[in-house]
Amino acid sequence: MPNNAVVYALDFDGVLVDSAGETAQSGIRGARILWALASWIIPEDDHGKMKSLIERFRVVRPVLYVGWESIVMVKLLLDPDEGCPSNDDILKTFHCELKEKVMQQSGFNEFDYGQAMKVARDSWIAQDHAQDWISAHGFFEGACNAVKDYLQNFGNDNIYVITTKAKDFAERLLEERGLYGKDDLLKASHIFGLGSGEKAQVLKSIVETRTGETIAVMVEDNVATLDKIMTSPIQGQVLPVVAAWGYNTEEQLQDAQEHGYLILNDKDSSSLAEILKDDEVIKHYRQQQH
Repeated sequence: MPNNAVVYALDFDGVLVDSAGETAQSGIRGARILWALASWIIPEDDHGKMKSLIERFRVVRPVLYVGWESIVMVKLLLDPDEGCPSNDDILKTFHCELKEKVMQQSGFNEFDYGQAMKVARDSWIAQDHAQDWISAHGFFEGACNAVKDYLQNFGNDNIYVITTKAKDFAERLLEERGLYGKDDLLKASHIFGLGSGEKAQVLKSIVETRTGETIAVMVEDNVATLDKIMTSPIQGQVLPVVAAWGYNTEEQLQDAQEHGYLILNDKDSSSLAEILKDDEVIKHYRQQQH
């Protein structure tokens, strides 16, 4: 295969960036808009309670699919009137029961939650040139270092980021980590954000720009997203890779293993470097085909 026969597509949140802290805090800020006088809302200056919330929020983060759901989640975690469900209950029943219950009782719909989340996040970003918002994020250092090494050794023609977050958010954080903003770093045209379409469709469009046989490596922490990709028309050209350091549960990782996905198990995320090699990709891809 020629050198450009492998392209690398990386999810952003849960693979390169750890946004659990930012998402929890944005959820609280959004809740403050909807329930300004509620006694369960953590005051802005209570850093101890916020730290405890973030620690628990991180555990249940795998079941959140869109940003506004974090407002529902913090209400479940903090409001005694919601029955104080356990982490296990939330992981098992958030989408089939708990989320709908909170929404019905609150009287707010998806638009209301989404708007509150947008206003809360936008106003936070507008403060102090977004420095406080940026500092609320963490980075998976092993994965970021692997991408930086790849860019230095192989250039930026065959590596992409595909995220459901707004593209400008992603670019700002990638620049903060030294992965974007210069000609030899990630290309702006290779960063696909909110509104770009389903990830399977984005992968298809990337592959279609190539000549000859192309393998698309999709590194993703959300197993359900990989499931969608691997039941789409592009499946035969994709090597699905699960970043176990991201937002997933043991049950989800077990499902991924049963589906034959390649799982990067280390929690420091450094194993990403091993899959950012064309010969390793081709080896795993051929094993998958058999």
